[in-house]
Order: sequence, then C-alpha cells, then structure tokens
Amino acid sequence: MSNNISDPILNAIQCQYNAILVTGSNLFDLQVEVGNSTDLFYRPLYIAEKLFEMGYHVLRYSRSAGFSVHKYSQVKDKSSLDTILKNSGIFQHLGSNSISPTEVIEIFRAFKKIASAKHQNPFVIIVDYVPHLASQQSPTIEERIVAETLNDIASLPAVKKSANILVVYAHEDGNISSLLKGLYKVSYGYPTSDEYEQFINIISNRPNEFGATDADIMTIAKLSRGLTLSQIANLFIEAKSKDKKVTISQINEEKRRLIEQVSENTLKVLPTDITFDDIAGIDVPKRIFLDFAEKLKNQDSASPKAILAAGPPGTGKSALASAFANACGFNLVELSDQIKSMWVGESESRLNLALSLIEALAPVVLFIDEFDQAFSSRSQANLDGGVSSHYLKTLMKWLGDDSKRGKIVIYACSNTPQLLDPAMINRFITVPLLEATPIELAHIFPKIEKGSLV
Repeated sequence: MSNNISDPILNAIQCQYNAILVTGSNLFDLQVEVGNSTDLFYRPLYIAEKLFEMGYHVLRYSRSAGFSVHKYSQVKDKSSLDTILKNSGIFQHLGSNSISPTEVIEIFRAFKKIASAKHQNPFVIIVDYVPHLASQQSPTIEERIVAETLNDIASLPAVKKSANILVVYAHEDGNISSLLKGLYKVSYGYPTSDEYEQFINIISNRPNEFGATDADIMTIAKLSRGLTLSQIANLFIEAKSKDKKVTISQINEEKRRLIEQVSENTLKVLPTDITFDDIAGIDVPKRIFLDFAEKLKNQDSASPKAILAAGPPGTGKSALASAFANACGFNLVELSDQIKSMWVGESESRLNLALSLIEALAPVVLFIDEFDQAFSSRSQANLDGGVSSHYLKTLMKWLGDDSKRGKIVIYACSNTPQLLDPAMINRFITVPLLEATPIELAHIFPKIEKGSLV
C-alpha cells in the first residue's frame, strides 16, 4: 500500500478483521495520499480501488445504486467471476437499481453464499448506507433478514476461514440493527493537519479547477480545521467560477456557517477579537487566565482542561471567554442549549456530533454559558426523564480523556455553581468573579465611554 496516511478500513483488514462497521462524520469525504501531489479521491471509491489493487473482487450494494462489481470490465478472469455470481444467484441483478424487497433478500443471501466459500481471488462485500437496509426502529421483514444475513457473514467460521471481507458503511450507528453492532468498528474523523496541508497543496497546484488565494498553505490549512475536504474544495471551485481569490475572511465565514449547519445549530463559532486590555477591572481573574493561556500556548502538561467562571451576572464572565481564546490563539465555539431534546438518544447523538466537531476544531475553547442550566446536579437531571443525566455522563466521559489537554479547554460560566453536580465541579478549575469594587468601577466608566467592553 502506497499511502502514508493511515486508513482505518485498510488497517483493520491488515489486522485480519473480516467484518467491519464503518462510521464517522467524514465517511463520504474526499481523501488524499501524502506523497501524491496531484490526486484526490472520493473515499468509498478510494477504498474500493485499493482493495481491487490488492486482488479482491469488490462487490457493492446500496439501496439507490443497486448491485455492482467494482471495475467489472477490468477483471482479469471475468469468466470465473461470472460463474461464481451465477452459481450464487446474483448475476441477474448486476447493474440493476430497480430491485424489489424479495430481490434484496436474494442478493444478501447470495452475498452470504459467496462469503462462506474460499475462492482463488477473495471477495470484499461493501454495503453502503446500511441504516437504509437494516434499521433498528420498526424494521420490515426485509430489513430483519438483511440484518440477520449480515450478522451471519460476520460471525460464521466459514467466512473467517475464507479470507473474504465484509465492509458496512453506516455513517453513524445510532439507527442500525443491534445485530450489526458486534462488527469491528472503525471511524473516520476530521482530517489531520498533514491531510489539510496536503490537500491545500494539491488544489493550489491545480489552477484550472480551483481558485487561488493570497494566504500561504499553512495558514489556509490551519483556518480550515473543522471543515471537510469537500467543503474546502467547493469554496475554491466557487471562487474559480467567479474568477475571484479565496480570502481568509471568506474561509472564516464559511467555517462559521458550515459548522453551525453541520452541528444542527448545536455549535456557534464566536469571535475572538477582544483582548484582556479591553476588559476593565477583575484584575486577579485576568492574571489567572493569562497564566492559563500561556500554559496552553506552550502545550504545558499543567494546562487546564476545564475552567468554571463563577459569579453573579455582569461580572465579565462572557467577555473573558473571548479574551481568553484570543490570548491562547484558539478557536472559540459555544455549545448551544439546543443540543438537548426530549429524547435521550437524540440528545446523545447531537452531543456526540458536537464533540467530534469540537475535536476537529482543536485547538479550541468550548464556551458553555449558564452551565448550571445545561448540567444540573444528578438528582435534578433525573427530573427530565434521564436526558440531562445521559447528557452529563457523556460530557464527563469526554472530559476524562487526557489526550485533549492543551488542545481543547472548556470554559463554562455559572451564576449559581451550587446547583452543579459535585463530581462535575471537581473536574473544573473554578475561578470566582466578584462584583466590581469602587476602585474597579473608577476604571470601568472610562472604558464604557470609549466603547470598550467591561
């Protein structure tokens, strides 16, 4: 394999996993190869192509496209492949996307037959958008049979001995049959820094397809954190069509719009144009936050992971968040209260989506206003049917990952910290903010007159 970027599906196959459930927000994104300066790939086709190059027959099925064989016209021993497909009863469905529920069952039973036998060239069976074929909620007879058949392919000893592979694309596994959740799970996250840089380098060398920019590759790659490669490509393609250059402000605006859209308005990108000099008073808290910012900039092992600014309204808690992110050189995003809903599963799904986006935006300050309202004590959390309790557990588990230290810091505000769960407060460094003293007020009024923030 020539790619230097680690691919989770190909790595799982190399580690002898024969049944793989693939999830992730960027499952259907573009893909790049470090060291290849010109080529871009659509990820599912990239995987199919790599497996084809490795000698597998690649069979694919999706509800919309039907049954196909990857690069069927280029298969070397096509007669042997056709014989296998005919013997399994699947050949007549090749290239058809008008397939009845009965025929879908026939196709998946044929997949099981093919996967259970050893062949001169092993097979990879790729199932796209499996929630459309084997959902968890009110499944049809067809969906139950598909789920049971895929589970058989994943668990039968004959399949494991045959060297055949099952790859199931699910995007996210919240609404797939429980029978499929035992498959080996891999996930695609947002691009790494190397992938962003490689991608920007590729499109900058293809002026006939993509617009230009005055910013350097490193700057664009850094600003692009939190966007998919497809979203970046579309921005540069649009600029090309309008004969304009892509500006830094355009990237920031597109990033704000897309993050809010993709996160279903659970995240909001906030400005970081305020400095500590713009904030009058609260000198002690400002010194504390400056110290925190210095540690975060230097990736100090003593960097805080979670800070709670506690104090009455009007003491500068929200303004400090922007100044703090500015001093760190971090992105600043706010976690919206829209993330909560009446359904436990939906709230968890929204929170997991938001957290994956936050990780993609790193280095980032996550701002949570009125923290005590979103994450009340455990006794209060149970009053809404368990939504807040599950919400709380998910965030606490996420906070426990020490690998996020120095990359992600939570900045929470609370007017009434006594309402918070004690176990949650223990994970935060609490910085109290008090009402302004007469001396501080004397400094605040001139700031107000000049239009600076308090």
